[in-house]
Amino acid sequence: MKNLSCLKSTFFAAGKIIPVIFFALLFSFQISAYPGRLDLSFRNALLDRADVRLVKVQPDGKILIAGTFTTRGAIVRQNFVRLNADGSVDATFNAADSFPPAAFDLQSDGKILVGRIGYFKRLNADGSVDPTFNVTGIIAPVAIYAIEVQPDGKILAYKNCGQNFGCGEGLTRFNADGSVDSVNGAPFLVRLLGNIFKIRYLPDENKILVGGSFIYTFNGTDYRSMIRLNSDGSVDPTFVVNWANINVSVVTEAKPLGNGKILICGQFKSIELMTRYHVAVLNSNGSLDRSFVPATNGLPPSVRDNLWVFGVEAQSDGKIIVGGTIVNQFDTQTYFARLDPNGSLDRTFNQGKATFGAVLVLKIYAGNRLLVGGRFFRFNDTRRRHGLARINLF
Repeated sequence: MKNLSCLKSTFFAAGKIIPVIFFALLFSFQISAYPGRLDLSFRNALLDRADVRLVKVQPDGKILIAGTFTTRGAIVRQNFVRLNADGSVDATFNAADSFPPAAFDLQSDGKILVGRIGYFKRLNADGSVDPTFNVTGIIAPVAIYAIEVQPDGKILAYKNCGQNFGCGEGLTRFNADGSVDSVNGAPFLVRLLGNIFKIRYLPDENKILVGGSFIYTFNGTDYRSMIRLNSDGSVDPTFVVNWANINVSVVTEAKPLGNGKILICGQFKSIELMTRYHVAVLNSNGSLDRSFVPATNGLPPSVRDNLWVFGVEAQSDGKIIVGGTIVNQFDTQTYFARLDPNGSLDRTFNQGKATFGAVLVLKIYAGNRLLVGGRFFRFNDTRRRHGLARINLF
């Protein structure tokens, strides 16, 4: 009887404890799913000194990342790796090349176009080189620094020639086999004085949006840092951005918002004589959307003047994620925030603690997940998040 009494007592004690455990777990889940919280279920396969600069998510949920890093564990990959959906290394992909890509993009058939100095290749889905893609004239110091695959399979790429000015530097379009595309019997080539950082093909308009640090003069108009081209490479004169300061107009990202407007970021401080620190929204003709005033405008001068914004992403509800770095005399700190559709700071978003390093790339996928790549060792005050983290958005 004594033993039975003991069992009975234990049973009722457990009955009191179970609800407590349940609500504790529920509370823990709510905290972990809070907007901006780190997704701890996503593994980090990278070693120290990770520097992730490029991220693409495949339709099957696997993730391609590029930068300067080495993976930990039994599967060792350097600088270009494919991850499984949980963040572990995908052993079925091996590019067998230790040099980091400067640019890459995915084709609809799963093949991958990769570019860097002296290199422009197409890889099969397993990372092996596709011998059917033959490009001539891509030798050092010629480099491919931006790639965008059109829906028709043609490939837009920015070819930088270094000191080899006769190589045909500029925006080039290639056919699916690697040959240069022709327009009216001439090779597709748009020469810009400066550098291209991003190429965006706009399928709804059949036009090409280009961002960078360049100048292009056409019919007496100077197009600086942003230009929109027709499908044949000619200038679309209906799109002009009027930068207030021509010396710092460097656009590093440009994302169509789906309503004709364009979200941009970079190293600029004003547009059309209106203060816009590093983030802005443009109308479909390139004019400033004055209803969007970024929270970066309100940062202390010592911060906003030393802020570099490298990535922006727009959620389906219109909120905007911003990532970059704040550079000062002694170190760099990550900048990471979410803005409301009008640009004000979203205070419901957990930004976490600033950490040493930089946020260099952002990628929203699966509706509510955000991949954050960059140069850091921890994120949201959590260790062992070397160069890559996944965040819950809702």
